[in-house]
Amino acid sequence: MSNHGEAAIANMRELYAATHHASLQWTEDHERAIDRVAAAGRAPTLGVQIWRARYMLESKAYQDAINGLTAHYLARYKAERPDMARRLVEEILSEFMGPSCISCNGARELVEDELRVVCDSCHGTGLRHYTDMERAGRMKLSYGRVKSLSHKMMWLMDEIGSMDKSVNEIVSFELERC
Repeated sequence: MSNHGEAAIANMRELYAATHHASLQWTEDHERAIDRVAAAGRAPTLGVQIWRARYMLESKAYQDAINGLTAHYLARYKAERPDMARRLVEEILSEFMGPSCISCNGARELVEDELRVVCDSCHGTGLRHYTDMERAGRMKLSYGRVKSLSHKMMWLMDEIGSMDKSVNEIVSFELERC
């Protein structure tokens, strides 16, 4: 994706979040909040719940996202106990919504002169990377248990990132920004 595309992604998220307090009147002349809401209606529900939780800070959407992600996780990892799945989902969703990467401060890339480099710490996600030790403390699990779950946590983080990106692509397409 081009650098311009990354800027459009960030802008689309902010614009969608702004619809929360905007007038929903429709006009043919230019894009309004109602257009963004309607475009998001074409995206998968779980992805939109994640957007509403992260970018609009809706507590109901956060709970819906936890429930949806737990079901999504259990569909993939059928042998996992539901309480463990929920604990893992809560941790990863919290990380997704949480603080920015310490190295790039959420910018996703570092720029020096005209050279753009994807941040080595967060691998372009803009999110802070938590160690297994930090996760163990936050999840109240042993370090060994968290270490054994790390590949599942990475899968879930990738899934959430893909859902986030997918909603943005659908909204951008529906608003004819492609």
